[in-house]
Amino acid sequence: AQAVLDELESGAATVGVLPVPRPDTGAAWWQRLAVRPAPRVVVRLPVLDGVSATPAAYALAMIEPEPSGDDLSLLVAACAPALSSGAVCERLVAIGFEARVIDKAESATLVEVTGFVAADDPRLAAACGEGISVLTVIGAFASPLETG
Repeated sequence: AQAVLDELESGAATVGVLPVPRPDTGAAWWQRLAVRPAPRVVVRLPVLDGVSATPAAYALAMIEPEPSGDDLSLLVAACAPALSSGAVCERLVAIGFEARVIDKAESATLVEVTGFVAADDPRLAAACGEGISVLTVIGAFASPLETG
């Protein structure tokens, strides 16, 4: 994962693909995206969401995502190590996000929220406090298309 991010940041690659993080694997490559400039998640694969489809990977690029009209966004919450992922999610719901936790590292939580969240969204600042020090957008992508 670190090599993919290095290639993107250096300009040697235009698009990189990394697996969707799984809890407790220790592969928290997404923490690196909370520092700018860094690649942004722009697509979740597969783009078709069928009965057996589960999120498998993210496509990343050195571009800022744009809203499609039906989006999901990824946020990284820098937080106190003792703050549970459930508490992070509750805090985000309390300020207006529809959120679900994707992964947690010692002092950060990766959260997917419904809708397009811009870097200047006032809810990002409103989330700070009560154990969350910074909330950063690391990507956004069109919601997967539903199939039968």
